[in-house]
Amino acid sequence: TQQTTNLDLAWSLMLSSYVGAWGLKGYGVSSAGKRVLTDMAKACRESDYGLLADELERATTQGTRSSSAQSPLFALRTRKPDWEQVLETLERAGAELSDDRARSAGSTEATSRLIWEVQLRPSGALDIGVREQKRRGSGWTSGRPVPESKLGALAGTRAASDHDRRVATHLRQTSYREFGRKRTGYGWEPAVALALVGHGHVYDADTKEHLEVVSGSPELALTRNDGRLTLALAPAGIDKAGVFCSREPGRIVTHEVSESAALVARALRKTASIPVEHEDRLRQAVSSLAAGFRVSSDLALESGNMRSVTAEARVHILCWRAQPGLRLRAVVKPFGEKGPALTPGHGSRIVAAEVDGEPMQTSRDLETESANIEALLEACPTLAVAETVGRDSRLRELVDCYELLTELTTLGDSVVVEWPEGQPLTLVGERDVKDLRVRFKSADDWLRAEVELDIDEKRVAQLREVLKLLGSAQGRFIELEGDRILALTENVKSKLEKLERLGTCRAKHLDVPALAAPTLDALLDDVTQVEDRQQLDRRLKLFDEARDLRADAPADLRASFRDYQLEGYRWMSRLLHWGGGPLLCDDMGLGKTVQILALLLDQSRKGPVLVVAPTSVCSHWEEQARRFAPSLRVRRFREGDRAKTLASLGPGDLLLSSYGLLQRESELLTSCEFAAAVLDEAQAIKNSTSQRARAAHGIVARTRIVSTGTPIENHLGELWSLFHFANPGLLGSSKQFDSRFARPIGERGDRRAMEVLKQLTRPFMLRRTKAEVLDELPEKTEITLRIDLGREEAALYEACRREAAKTVEETAEPGKKRMILLTMLTRLRQAACHPKLLDERHGNASAKHEALFSLVDELRSGGHRALVFSQFVQHLRLVREELDRRGVTYQYLDGSTPPRKRDEVVRRFQQGEGDLFLISLRAGGSGLNLTAADYVIHLDPWWNPAVETQASDRAHRIGQQRPVTVYRLVSAGTVEERILAMHGEKRATAEQLLDGAKGATPMDLDAMRELIGGA
Repeated sequence: TQQTTNLDLAWSLMLSSYVGAWGLKGYGVSSAGKRVLTDMAKACRESDYGLLADELERATTQGTRSSSAQSPLFALRTRKPDWEQVLETLERAGAELSDDRARSAGSTEATSRLIWEVQLRPSGALDIGVREQKRRGSGWTSGRPVPESKLGALAGTRAASDHDRRVATHLRQTSYREFGRKRTGYGWEPAVALALVGHGHVYDADTKEHLEVVSGSPELALTRNDGRLTLALAPAGIDKAGVFCSREPGRIVTHEVSESAALVARALRKTASIPVEHEDRLRQAVSSLAAGFRVSSDLALESGNMRSVTAEARVHILCWRAQPGLRLRAVVKPFGEKGPALTPGHGSRIVAAEVDGEPMQTSRDLETESANIEALLEACPTLAVAETVGRDSRLRELVDCYELLTELTTLGDSVVVEWPEGQPLTLVGERDVKDLRVRFKSADDWLRAEVELDIDEKRVAQLREVLKLLGSAQGRFIELEGDRILALTENVKSKLEKLERLGTCRAKHLDVPALAAPTLDALLDDVTQVEDRQQLDRRLKLFDEARDLRADAPADLRASFRDYQLEGYRWMSRLLHWGGGPLLCDDMGLGKTVQILALLLDQSRKGPVLVVAPTSVCSHWEEQARRFAPSLRVRRFREGDRAKTLASLGPGDLLLSSYGLLQRESELLTSCEFAAAVLDEAQAIKNSTSQRARAAHGIVARTRIVSTGTPIENHLGELWSLFHFANPGLLGSSKQFDSRFARPIGERGDRRAMEVLKQLTRPFMLRRTKAEVLDELPEKTEITLRIDLGREEAALYEACRREAAKTVEETAEPGKKRMILLTMLTRLRQAACHPKLLDERHGNASAKHEALFSLVDELRSGGHRALVFSQFVQHLRLVREELDRRGVTYQYLDGSTPPRKRDEVVRRFQQGEGDLFLISLRAGGSGLNLTAADYVIHLDPWWNPAVETQASDRAHRIGQQRPVTVYRLVSAGTVEERILAMHGEKRATAEQLLDGAKGATPMDLDAMRELIGGA
């Protein structure tokens, strides 16, 4: 043997085995011969004689009869080239190949179910586990593992579907010996993978991803490349007969590999290249494999017994239900719905496959496929985003899934939508305003309307039911029973949501406040089915009459109106004629008082009128009334017999009360009826739950007027309190306003909610800024001075900040935490101003005070006078002490200053007494005319910029002749800087409603905590 080659040795051994096992006459293989051949096949494979081993194995398993000329030994002895052997193998496999695969699919869901968890081995086999899940609400539990020993019993329960039972039949009990004892085990037959095809509850054991199990055919691709013909077989690894599984994104593909298919796979391991001169023979051989392979080719195939069909280029969208959303793939099916699915515009033109047991071939139009997919992606933007072409993708948002179904529906027969498994989602249709009906019914102070929407041909839903469906809708899609989806156009969905916010939805009708008639009419503008709208038209007629009203200023008004003031008076008169309550929201200093006095001259003829204002502003009202409306008899509601004062009121009387007295004497004041009631600086009742606001809401008056320069300081809830006074019911109850507007806008920036709120409030609010109406008002400049704290002061502040953060974190109760947060933030603000505000024992070193007095010296040297504001009275007292020491003259006003002394100190400052006016922000930040100052200094920034602006406008108002400069003193690196950053958001909350800007939300616990942590 040392003198022979390995090939000769192998041939000698094979020949002797052949003679001994089969005999010279070519009889079938005996049992002994099979054992010999098996051993020899193993030896050949180990010696890298793969083709010879393949033939021996084939002879062993099939027991075929062969003549010596047909045997693999004869072929080996003649030493044919590898490509020749491959061709022969293909020809032989094509002649013998058959395909008997047929699978059924189905799934059932109940209160419990079985799910199958699989892992794919490198060998192509599946490891399988089973879990039983229970339904909990709208979902399923994670499930408990089911031992294989109990699967047979469980297969007979309701948890198992028919498909589960078919899968379970592939579980086999086995016996083995361990340590001398007989034991029982369980194992899955390879065919279990075929049984899982189409099962709806198969999941990846590791990732828990839902998997689709599908049947696949090995794909044989024939291409021409550099003068050679190349064969490729997919998937790799199918070199043995049986069941082989491969993994693709989102699915397991099962292949039932026949002996012939395995033979081809093993042959191609030797070589995949055939000389081009043997093209005809190769095409004929490949054509014969269509029964067991999906064949694709660059070359025309031999028709033989294959029927040629015209290729279909339409795109198919395959859809599978996923949790949540859908799994999608865009494919083409050249042979129709029952043929193989291919990637549009990719792959070979020539394709052969067996369809319904019949071999077929077709020539694909790749250009048309590509054009079709491009047209589809253009028509379906949702599909384009999903990237579904030729591979699985996932739409996780249900609203995107439903949008895709809507887009696909519009394409008609140009695209095919398939649901390979499970219950399909059905789009019932799309509803627009043409499907909406509104019918008005009689009511006293309300506009009562029945609102209906057509759901389908047999079902009409009232507004309340529609709104309930919309509450759980996905975007504009309503989920109905039976996996049916109803689409709403954005127009009709917007109308339904706005109708809900306009009024109160009862069981069968919607109650809308009569004052909302213009908003309701605009909302129904393009609704064609509106019946019995006479009641609405009557309200609109009153509105039109009021709009055309052109009232002149009362003859007994002793004032020359500016143009914008006359228009403000006329606007309020028109609104009162219609029955609404005006909210005059002009900037500070534009003369709101004189406009309202003109209106009160008209209203006082019908009975006494009431004005409620801050204590610091009451004197201003009294002075303005005597100056501009001397025919009004001003009565102060303060000392003496108040009940007697009220009893003596009559037409022509103006009762003037502070908010404090309104709160204390609410029972007495609400017992009197007024022709008109005015709330000045009405932001004083912004907290609707306060006793002050409740007292104001209880005032009895035929006409109600609100005057404020800051209708919104912090959040939209403050606006409700003002409207509830001026126009009760227009914005619903406080709870309704919160759910309809405040939370949707504040938390989600709901655009539609803001649109409705603006439409409802716009007719009742008038706001003009000084920049819009006053050309002669001097310029106002705002400057922020950032001041670095000294070393000791900074160390004290940081210690305070850390203590605050620790205290807040140790507090668990949300209600208590808010109070502690406010307390800690106040301490931090004080520490940023002066150490003594925390503890009198601290020294006098304050970087902010040094900057203040340096600025004061500079202003005095230039002949300027300034207003100095602070939120902290103790801070102003520290400033007073230093001014006294320096000999600087000043006036002083805080909340403890008596009303009469307030008027006196204001008069003195206006007449030139004092270089500075120290003012508590809350006590004197509104209602004062202090145009004698041309500088304003804010010692500490307040939460709300509107309050600061009000204070600054004590100097920047009508009558000011000099430019006004506003300074803010801010300690760098402290909470004060964060408050300034927050000012932009606070301003935007009001501007979003009044001016249409997009804006902010109120400060919540997280924002407050951030002020501490980031300070």
